[in-house]
Amino acid sequence: MSNLAALGDFTSIITTSKGPLTLRGISFNDVTLLVSRHLEVVKTIFEGLPKPKEGQSVEEFLAESEITSSGGEVFAGTLAQTAPALIADLIACVCGNPTSEDDRRRAGNLPIGLQVEIVTEAIRLTFSETGGAKKFMETVAKVIRNVKDAGPKA
Repeated sequence: MSNLAALGDFTSIITTSKGPLTLRGISFNDVTLLVSRHLEVVKTIFEGLPKPKEGQSVEEFLAESEITSSGGEVFAGTLAQTAPALIADLIACVCGNPTSEDDRRRAGNLPIGLQVEIVTEAIRLTFSETGGAKKFMETVAKVIRNVKDAGPKA
């Protein structure tokens, strides 16, 4: 058995009034698919995210940000209201088959509260192995800073 097979699946089950729903975290493949289908929406979403204040470190910004402090609920709720097709595709990715038009349609027709719950849980699963969204973003910021520091000197 390979190391990856020994890990098993990173999944979670949400109980709905119609029965259990198994979902998984968001993968790089999902992100690639979502960005390719919804590039303009993704750009708009990220342009609308709060930015650090002048002189504020990334770590300080993330400590105050409701994007990372809410466990994904604020971000998921905002997405569900502003980017319903993106949310439907995201739900199809983590719960079903993102290439199935039927799964995408069904995901888009779920009640908004359930959509938010699914996306919030997918975000939790995605970042649970790295200590949460805030910790993940801090790690990414450090990597970016180290790459900049190690880059060519002017």
